[in-house]
Amino acid sequence: MKTINFFFITLILNTVSCTAQPKLENTLLWKISGNGLTEESYLFGTNHSVHHSFLDSIPGFWNTFDSAKKLLVEINIISQEPPTPPTSMVFLSKDSTYNLFYTNEEYQIVNNYIKLHNFGDLQEVNVKPSVMSLVVSNIIANDAANNIQSNETIDYHIITTAERRNIEILQLDDITNWHAQRYKIYNFNIPLKKQAEILLHIIKNENLLKETHKQVIQAYKQQNISELSDFNDTMRSLNQEIDSSIGASRNILWMEKIPEILKSGSSFIAVGALHLVGENGLIALLRKEGYTVEPITQNKN
Repeated sequence: MKTINFFFITLILNTVSCTAQPKLENTLLWKISGNGLTEESYLFGTNHSVHHSFLDSIPGFWNTFDSAKKLLVEINIISQEPPTPPTSMVFLSKDSTYNLFYTNEEYQIVNNYIKLHNFGDLQEVNVKPSVMSLVVSNIIANDAANNIQSNETIDYHIITTAERRNIEILQLDDITNWHAQRYKIYNFNIPLKKQAEILLHIIKNENLLKETHKQVIQAYKQQNISELSDFNDTMRSLNQEIDSSIGASRNILWMEKIPEILKSGSSFIAVGALHLVGENGLIALLRKEGYTVEPITQNKN
């Protein structure tokens, strides 16, 4: 039976509240200036399921990256050890089994999927449905991304490159809060029956989710952030329990740190692409604070 290493599984893209906004230019790289800044800084949208070689195709990426004195990331995924969640959040009690949550037909659907992916029989699974939802979502996302390894991703490469070039690395999130948000996204604290419904829903919509993930990756590589927002809404509609305010609330918290960091010198901010868009996206929030945020398009050096 496979070991479920759920502590390191993350969403393919971070969720963020996206409402109707003026359409942004289709680029992942943005310049931040004005509002009293003496040095330009940069904002870049990453994707946690794209190979780092994609960075070489973005005109100006490495020039702007190398010009920065600091790198701001959501979390330093290399140096930070994730906290262990409480066992009560992860494991079923001894008197709870999956056949209590499903009809016979539903049970067979989930059981067949679990067996197919070598996790044994469902009656042997002792973790809560939300944990299995995290595992199944990871299987779907990895398949859509051709099973890219964690040390091949854009985020990992950006951090290791900064380390090699002695660029100071700062975190926007606290590691405990970062993981707490992911527990919330995957409904670790809602009733077990509802958790089981979500797990079943994800399995039954596997093909749609996989295809959407592929389209998200394609839109990202085309730097079409408007289309990414649309796909994100589709992903959320398949799991309506996802709290759409999570991404927005993180952006607002980050904005308590970002202005002071920008004042201290040129910085390169690298966060999930969907943190850039929407009325509470970083582009809008920075502009609201008086900064000039301009796209670095593919036609510019």
